[in-house]
Amino acid sequence: MDLIIRNGTIVTEREMFKADLGVKDGKIAVIAGDLSDLPCENVVDATGKLVLPGAIDAHTHLAFPFGGTVSSDDFFAGTRAAACGGTTTVFDYSGQADSDGNVTIQRKDNVFQMCFTDPNQGVASAQYIKEQKLGTKIAIIYNNGDAYSTGIYQKFAAEAKKEGLEIVSTTTFPDDTNSDFSAQLNDAKAKGADLLFLPIYYTPASLILTQANKMGYTPKFFGVDGMDGILTVKNFDTKLAENVMLLTPFTADATDEKTQNFVKKYKEKFGETPNQFAADTYDCVYALYEACKAKV
Repeated sequence: MDLIIRNGTIVTEREMFKADLGVKDGKIAVIAGDLSDLPCENVVDATGKLVLPGAIDAHTHLAFPFGGTVSSDDFFAGTRAAACGGTTTVFDYSGQADSDGNVTIQRKDNVFQMCFTDPNQGVASAQYIKEQKLGTKIAIIYNNGDAYSTGIYQKFAAEAKKEGLEIVSTTTFPDDTNSDFSAQLNDAKAKGADLLFLPIYYTPASLILTQANKMGYTPKFFGVDGMDGILTVKNFDTKLAENVMLLTPFTADATDEKTQNFVKKYKEKFGETPNQFAADTYDCVYALYEACKAKV
């Protein structure tokens, strides 16, 4: 063995137990109750400590342009800090193209994106609302501190104009910590909006639905993929999400065999129905797996 970690409490995805762990050629070779008989010059006593596998951070924004600035951690500092905390793999979210298709950081040939290109959701939303005749007067609430939300809003507004949709109210909020949407909702209600377009994430969306219900405002609600997950928000009355429409690259109700197998196994393991974020993560892991197997 190249390394033996003794007397620690090993943590796996399913259980915790006391045992010794042996490493050979950079990989775990053996786990057993007592490895004291194995020859090894590098022995670590982990008595009273947890022995964890390398963690995976599935959502990071390193060197990320946002709200007129750039996130403080670049790839060197961020990954170094991650390694110090036991995280050995990160999935970094590269910046989306803006409403004109520009990117702040030049993309690389070996960088791929699993989900929608964000601004295109604005175009598709406007077209669908028009085709399905979902509303005659539209209000929009978007996050002006978020490139994701702003980009979708800008594309939606431009496409809505082409489609002849009437936008009667456009209001914003500065970030996802905003908790009071009474001004935005009162503006939409006063102007007779019968459809509220929400290019935002599910946490503020859940507050908007809750506050709209309390004030007796009942327009149709139309969101984008960031709203997927609203049913998991703590203390949110999920009945308020009935008939809410949103764009999403994944639906657990799909009847194809691959989706149904994924949903079945996910429910067995986690006890809940997967949303698009779970599906995207699953696909990303297997994309990396296939990339690792591919010949260079």
